[in-house]
Amino acid sequence: MKYPILSLGAQSASEAAVKVHFALATEHCRGEEFLRVDFLCEEALTPRLRGAVLRVLRERKKAGKIRFFLPSEQLLSEKPEAAFVANKYPALLEDPALLGAENACILIKL
Repeated sequence: MKYPILSLGAQSASEAAVKVHFALATEHCRGEEFLRVDFLCEEALTPRLRGAVLRVLRERKKAGKIRFFLPSEQLLSEKPEAAFVANKYPALLEDPALLGAENACILIKL
């Protein structure tokens, strides 16, 4: 299954938040179902950027702009969102980039 990917590198948390807002709006207008956010920066920067992105996603979910989001480590969990992905989009769970332990990413259902 093809879906767009937003790669975040070494940038400030506010720049990352702006990029996520823009990508969510753009991909929603394009009619995409999913967006994946990848963190391609040094391990020391990843928690700060990830926190900023999760904050944006929680706000967008609360506002009804996205359906849900799942960090990669929760894709195989017992969460209802993970079960939804597994049942409706099983091809997503075959993506090694999404499930790889070396890749910190977040899957977003638009």
